[in-house]
Parts: sequence; structure tokens; C-alpha cells
Amino acid sequence: VPIGEDPGGRGTWIVASPREGRTHQIRVHCEAGGFPIAGDLLYDGKGWEGYLERARSTGSFPGAGDSERLHLHAWKLRFADPPPGTLPPELCCAPPAEWKIPGPVEPPA
Repeated sequence: VPIGEDPGGRGTWIVASPREGRTHQIRVHCEAGGFPIAGDLLYDGKGWEGYLERARSTGSFPGAGDSERLHLHAWKLRFADPPPGTLPPELCCAPPAEWKIPGPVEPPA
């Protein structure tokens, strides 16, 4: 669900609510729709061009510790039936303050 344009002109902010925990699900679908996620070197909409260029220039592949960040953030996780005493039914974590996200962010029903 689009929630507004990025004031820096980098694209559109969206809220996505995947129903299953498939690896890279949001990243793959955004790229396939022609809207790759900012900072995504693997699903960049250009056939991994950013990923391969980073590997060539640094001699290593992107991973933990890279300075550029993928602009994908799980701000709320819900657990259908967590075992008693292990997890709360919901965990929340605000997005980074430097991200200029328009308006209140609530997931679609």
C-alpha cells in the first residue's frame, strides 16, 4: 500500500504485509513490479548490477557491515501463537529517524 512519496525524490514509501515468511518475498515482488527497494543491491531491477559492481570494486560481496543500508524495515512482527513465556504476541521497532516517512504508518487490515 503506497503511503506517500519520499521527500528526497528517491521513490515511494509503501507498507507491505506478507502473509508467509518466504525468503526475499517483498524484495522479489517489488523488483518484479518495477519498483526495487532503495539500497537493494541484489534485487536492483538491473540484473544484480549493483551487487556485482560492489563485488568488483571491493573484492568482496555485500554483507553485514556494509555502510549502505537496504531500505526495508520490519517495524511490527506478529506471532499467531507463541509458546507461553517465550515471545510476546507482537514486537514493534520504529524505523530509523533519518528516514522521512510520510504520515502515520499502519498496516493494511
